[in-house]
Amino acid sequence: VLGDKSEGRIKQSYENFLKFRIVVEALNKIQGQSGHSFALDGELITNKKVTATEATNILSNIYKCRWTPVTKKLLLVASQLGISLH
Repeated sequence: VLGDKSEGRIKQSYENFLKFRIVVEALNKIQGQSGHSFALDGELITNKKVTATEATNILSNIYKCRWTPVTKKLLLVASQLGISLH
């Protein structure tokens, strides 16, 4: 459903669903950590692209299936992880 509301920014496929889950995992890590870095699968990611508050808001929007300018910032996180969702 979120893919439908993303105005084509998130391609709907099983492969993208798996990638999307990685981005959601990263957002959960960002949400729980202050500072400019976070760890994901044992790798340190520096210079977070979103704040902990933004990560919380993005996750809230995901769970409510709402696509807003805030939700769109998940694409920044995906890009930082080297993940393409289109």
